[in-house]
Amino acid sequence: MREKIHQALTFSQEFVGHLIDVNNCPHHGYFTESDVSCIECEKSLECEWLNQDIHFTSPYRPLPELVGKLQGAICHIDSHLSSHGHDLPVCNCEACQWLRHAENLFVQVSHFQLRE
Repeated sequence: MREKIHQALTFSQEFVGHLIDVNNCPHHGYFTESDVSCIECEKSLECEWLNQDIHFTSPYRPLPELVGKLQGAICHIDSHLSSHGHDLPVCNCEACQWLRHAENLFVQVSHFQLRE
């Protein structure tokens, strides 16, 4: 179960990483909360999210932490896809397929945690 969550989180990090133009970023995609250019950047939410989660995708983290990170990734990517006009239930792009898979995984893990 942990490995499946880890794989899902890895995809979400790669997806969000591709949204950031690191070639034109003075910090190369590393969010710096003390820099006004980061705070005012249109990709500040993506950078901040990516840099907060980058150290938490180890499959050896406690399961509740991984589940929380998965839930955050689902929310973030769902918001991005919805705002870009994806028809989430039927779209077959890689990100929408990931979202459906991640949501199912989240439900499975939630049920698993309730039984423990």
